[in-house]
Amino acid sequence: MGTEGHDLNQDRQLQQLESALGADLRRALRPEAAEPPARVDAAVAEMIRTRSGEVRRQLAAGRTRRWPVWAAAAAALLLAAGVWTAAVMGRGAGARRPDIIDAYLLERRIESGARLDAASDQNGDGRVDRADVEALARRAVEVRRKEGA
Repeated sequence: MGTEGHDLNQDRQLQQLESALGADLRRALRPEAAEPPARVDAAVAEMIRTRSGEVRRQLAAGRTRRWPVWAAAAAALLLAAGVWTAAVMGRGAGARRPDIIDAYLLERRIESGARLDAASDQNGDGRVDRADVEALARRAVEVRRKEGA
């Protein structure tokens, strides 16, 4: 039992020695506090304030100038998409052959009560009604023979 007490005492002494040496070693290796002189600190702070003001002004000026450019680009894109869609879908072409979709769209406009122009009168009776939808549908599905065949 005496050996155990002696071992515990030695362990405690070793821990105290390690702590003391570790603290001394940390103190010896700690770098000196490097505080910049007040005039250098003030000069750096002033440079930061000046540059951040310049950046804020540049960003504000850039925002006001870019808005019309983006708006114009978006309008041009929408216009191009509309023209392309009209060309691909065939809507808006004056002298084209009507299709069944035209008859469907005329029917929907009549049902909705939308105002219709005189060009929508397909059978020439002076009114735009269900008879015009039927006339348009007949023209859309009629089979035409090629000339010379």
